[in-house]
Amino acid sequence: MISMQFEKQFIEQLAEQLSDRVAELAIEKMKDRLNNNLPYLMTRTQTMEFLQCGSTVMAELMARPDFPVFDEAGKKVHTKKLLAWVDSKTRGPQAEPRLQKQLGIV
Repeated sequence: MISMQFEKQFIEQLAEQLSDRVAELAIEKMKDRLNNNLPYLMTRTQTMEFLQCGSTVMAELMARPDFPVFDEAGKKVHTKKLLAWVDSKTRGPQAEPRLQKQLGIV
């Protein structure tokens, strides 16, 4: 049996490089999913489906001044701004700003 020993510093550097690469690949996959599955602007119905809410809640959200509604082409919701809005309204830890930037939601 062959036995190899590595210095702790080498193992830590390798682990850090691997975790960085895994994070990059995960971000690329998330970007692809967002870009391929969601339109730039969503209709009221699409937004309701995305948020899994009913028409009453959707009407309340669309009336809020901080909700990302685009009025120039009928009432549409800007998808990337919606994701950032949801993140800003979520209790608990927020998505890391660097991650938001990499995903293109800020």
